[in-house]
Amino acid sequence: LFNLHFHERMESTVDPIAFTVQKTKRIDEQGKRRRESETLFDQANGKLVWIERDPTNPAVGVRSVTTPFTGRVLDILSAIYFLRTQPLEVGKTFEVTISDSGRVYRVPVKVIDKKRMKTVLGRVEVVRVDPDLRGPDGMIRESGKLSIWLTNDNRRIPVTARLKTEYGTFDITLRKMVGNSQRKQA
Repeated sequence: LFNLHFHERMESTVDPIAFTVQKTKRIDEQGKRRRESETLFDQANGKLVWIERDPTNPAVGVRSVTTPFTGRVLDILSAIYFLRTQPLEVGKTFEVTISDSGRVYRVPVKVIDKKRMKTVLGRVEVVRVDPDLRGPDGMIRESGKLSIWLTNDNRRIPVTARLKTEYGTFDITLRKMVGNSQRKQA
């Protein structure tokens, strides 16, 4: 976009039994700016600690936020995996609690539609979910809309997403799957 380079890498460590996030590491590159952050989730004491630094500009220093929480809190990446475990019936609404940059948000998610769609996996039935990330108390303050399409089978593979903002529409499409994509899950 406009000759700018954007790259984001996120790693989540999640407890496989309780499906609670334990740690998130993120690298966010925007042009020459690089921010590295880590969030540690203390489930037992109900608090998270977020730390961010810019290694390209040490003068900025380190930012840190400690935030209390109750119940299950996910990061953005583990929230997508969590969505995949839910019964996604058209018309259903549920809430997911997500932490981002040291803050905690309650995000309503609506199951909007079911249809057949041409994807990298072939023509498959998909279900559309719309997490509401916007608003004055939301993760995104500007107006906009996010839609995610997941295969409507036991794998719930996210095959496409669309983010509409005041700056334009961004389409994200799964281009290929690496590994044993034909494996059946129980």
